[in-house]
Amino acid sequence: MPGGLSSDDSESPATASKRPCPSADSSGTSAKRVSSWVPEKVRAIAGPNQVLLDEEREAKLALQQRVKELERQRRLQSTTAQDNERLQRLLSEAQENLRTNTERLESSALDMRTTIASREQELQQVQDEIEQLEVTAAILHRDKGILLDQVKLALAEKEEAVRQLRESHSAQRDGPSHEDELASLRQDKETEKERLEALIAQLRAERDVFRREKMECETEIQTLRNANRSNSAQNGQVNGQPTGSSSDVPLDISQIIDQVMEKFLASQERQTSNGTRTKGRSTKPGSAARILEVKRKALGALDADKEAAWKGLLHETFCSATGATAINSFERYDPVDHDTVNNFADGKGPGPEGANRFRLYFGDAWRTASWNRVVISHMIPLVHAGKARKNIGGSSMTNDGIEACIWGYISQARNSWKAYQPRVHSSGSRYETQAEAITRAKASAAKRISSVRQNNRKNNVGSCYLFVYILTEGLQQKFNDRHEAVVKLLHHAPNPMDKAKWQMVKNVLDNVEADAMSSDNTDTEENPATPNRLDTPAQLLITVPHYRRRIISDLFDDLDASHKDFVVKEARKAGTRYMPKPTRLRVRTGVKSERTVARHLPGGLYHRNFLKRLTPREREAVAVKEGEVPFFDRWMANRVDADSDSD
Repeated sequence: MPGGLSSDDSESPATASKRPCPSADSSGTSAKRVSSWVPEKVRAIAGPNQVLLDEEREAKLALQQRVKELERQRRLQSTTAQDNERLQRLLSEAQENLRTNTERLESSALDMRTTIASREQELQQVQDEIEQLEVTAAILHRDKGILLDQVKLALAEKEEAVRQLRESHSAQRDGPSHEDELASLRQDKETEKERLEALIAQLRAERDVFRREKMECETEIQTLRNANRSNSAQNGQVNGQPTGSSSDVPLDISQIIDQVMEKFLASQERQTSNGTRTKGRSTKPGSAARILEVKRKALGALDADKEAAWKGLLHETFCSATGATAINSFERYDPVDHDTVNNFADGKGPGPEGANRFRLYFGDAWRTASWNRVVISHMIPLVHAGKARKNIGGSSMTNDGIEACIWGYISQARNSWKAYQPRVHSSGSRYETQAEAITRAKASAAKRISSVRQNNRKNNVGSCYLFVYILTEGLQQKFNDRHEAVVKLLHHAPNPMDKAKWQMVKNVLDNVEADAMSSDNTDTEENPATPNRLDTPAQLLITVPHYRRRIISDLFDDLDASHKDFVVKEARKAGTRYMPKPTRLRVRTGVKSERTVARHLPGGLYHRNFLKRLTPREREAVAVKEGEVPFFDRWMANRVDADSDSD
């Protein structure tokens, strides 16, 4: 039934009125029935029963609980989001602090490495000077011994002459007197003695000067090494420190030097070069000059392609025969010993055969050793076989030319091998150990590479890789090009605004000059995109000078781009095609360079934070120039974004 009522409850009022009325006797019972019946009717008329109301109330309570749960979850999510945001902010701050500390540590490490490298270079220079002084001392000591021997011989001859004169004088007492002759001899002897004493005084003065210079150099070396040791304490102690004492050159000549010294000195003067022209002289067969002459003639007879092919063949044959990777990589080579070469020359031992067929000799008289000549004769057939294998056509080199080229390779290989052999220690009291010799050779090689790299960067140098000529711009050439470009743009400025702009750029360029202009501060050993290839030059990694205003780099970039567009437009007007010159590939890294600061620049060109960090002494060392850069300083006063505080 509708409403969930029973059949009794669903009776209509009309049906209920037809029922007979209860009697009076049953009035109490009827009252109870009426009282229990009426609510049921009222409930049936009003709506749902109690069960549905309870279910509705329970559902409402469940919904309220669900709403409260959702509200609680929403508040929890909001709190979690706030915590995540706070944690993210703390993480960003920690990363920023880590990056700042890392940059500061890297800067300090780079400064330390630069200081150590400069100290090592200064130390190497002083050591070279000490070696030269030691060689001079050895020469003086040798000359002193020769002079002493000659003096003793001359004194013995004079004493013998005096003895003979005395004997003749005693034998001829009754004869004519020789007093005048003896007086003359004594006078000559006194004169010669005075002259030699003056010469001795001069030699002693030179000896004292040499001693003082040597002591000053040793003191400077000790100071540099102490500074180097304090700067590189984390990398260990520096090997090979000087002992602080050196043996003096004994030049105490107490004997009387006679005329033999003068003759010896005269002969030494005659042996020195007097500037005589030797252009027309013929070289001695087998000498280094003769070998070089034969090599030049043999290579000069070939054209460029054939010369390069022959050089490559000779280089490959020599390296394969000796087992070396390159001509300048003989530091681990094991040459033939002196006894084996001498036994072969005397006919008492075997020659270059078997395992020693291509084994070279690097000892004394290596250029004239018959052993090396036989080894070269073994290499010549390999060269001819390689020529046939590589199909090198055209005219061939003679055996003399091939031999001359191989002699040149042997000379280079010997120099590479000898650089890693122990020499006399800088103290002069002992020989180097093998470890000290290797350290010295590596330091010299690194210094040479650094010097070559710096020279190539500072000058306009052409590099040839597999016959591909690549012109690398030097800083001075780049400065000249930019100066010409800004003058050209200034002359052809279409309006006063552009003219003022290029005038400002020209003023900045005139003040920074070449050293502070370029940001090509570093380079790589090879091209990362194409490693181990010789036909692609190394990329230039462009960094940002840390001491300079950041806006200056943008000005120079705009100058380069504007000049290129101007040249292209001018070429189009003239009906020609613009051909840019070859240049190195440049990669802008955005990394700040920590190289030496450019000095004597106007204060407006330095980064403001860089100037703030300078102490008065450092500012004096930088030598900031007083005055302003026309147009630039006034323009910078209106730009607040020229230098950020974080840079």
